[in-house]
Amino acid sequence: MAWILNDVDSLSQGERLTLRQHDPHSIPMGALVQASVTHLFHLVIHRLTPLSWRSGVAMTVSPSRRRFLNTTLGVSAMALTATPFITQAGAATATTSSASSTADSSDMLTIALGQLAVADQWQDNAAQCSRLIQQAAQQGADLLIMPEAILAADIGDPECVRRSAQPLDGPFMQQMLKATLQVPLTVVFTLYVPADAQRVGNVQVALRQGRIVATYHKLHLYDAFTMQESQSVEPGKTLPPIFDVAGMKVGMMTCYDLRFPEEAKSLALRGAELIVLPAAWVRGPNKECHWETLIAARALDTTCFVAAVSECGPHTIGCSMVADPMGLVVARAGETPTLVTTRISRQRLAQARKALPVLTNGRFKAPELA
Repeated sequence: MAWILNDVDSLSQGERLTLRQHDPHSIPMGALVQASVTHLFHLVIHRLTPLSWRSGVAMTVSPSRRRFLNTTLGVSAMALTATPFITQAGAATATTSSASSTADSSDMLTIALGQLAVADQWQDNAAQCSRLIQQAAQQGADLLIMPEAILAADIGDPECVRRSAQPLDGPFMQQMLKATLQVPLTVVFTLYVPADAQRVGNVQVALRQGRIVATYHKLHLYDAFTMQESQSVEPGKTLPPIFDVAGMKVGMMTCYDLRFPEEAKSLALRGAELIVLPAAWVRGPNKECHWETLIAARALDTTCFVAAVSECGPHTIGCSMVADPMGLVVARAGETPTLVTTRISRQRLAQARKALPVLTNGRFKAPELA
């Protein structure tokens, strides 16, 4: 079967999408999509995103377009809506819903992606993070994820990394704990923590109502391409923990960990349903492609939701996103500071794991830390 996509670019203005079946031999190959229904849906979603991606607003699918996809393609498309507005910091913000229309509110978890550009001074970063915490709480988020290393303006500069480090009871963390004290959400990010005279630890923290509920010391250091993170950062020695947010089991990974499927599989086999990944994904040839491909792959490897937030500074890509357990990107940000919220469904998780039982079908032992 072959299809032509007409007026695809107009979808971003809410105009029509038409699919027409044709004889494959009568159409130039460049116009054909020869794929399964699922592959076709992936293509439609991919073509929906570019204009909204550039604007920093989350990917959206209108209810009418969702009904069209459900009816025409036979795919259980996500119901995605967006309401952009301007935050106090002047950045575009959007809300989306990634749950099926039949899920009730008790089945849902609201995630906020807090994408920011890290400043030179920790006080400025504390102010940015405090604003995002308040905005996420106002939007009803259960969980806010912010980037990796939110005290270091340049993670490629060892001196900056060491200079920015603060202990977990230092002034930056004290401000973050205070900011979470009166809001009903969990906040996740990483910061550099002093380890010894030469190196620091890259520590991910989960904060809730004024206290630390989980910590994870990054395992895989970014000694790749032109970077040598191990020059200034000490690797972790234990597997990441799993903690609970509104009844959903959440596992922790950080940035370069994304390239190692064993860590994600370990989390899933230990019960994780959502994997959070603060990052400072460095710019470079094809790096945006690596980022999205790996996020979708880890979601498919584990049949978990994956929520990944990258810094959007001069050396990093932004492009924060959430992938569902079937590898579909259901919410994304652009390359500028923003707050994107999306709702994920336990029903969707159960459906994916029933249809694709990779966690029970696997023949290999659970991954172990070397």
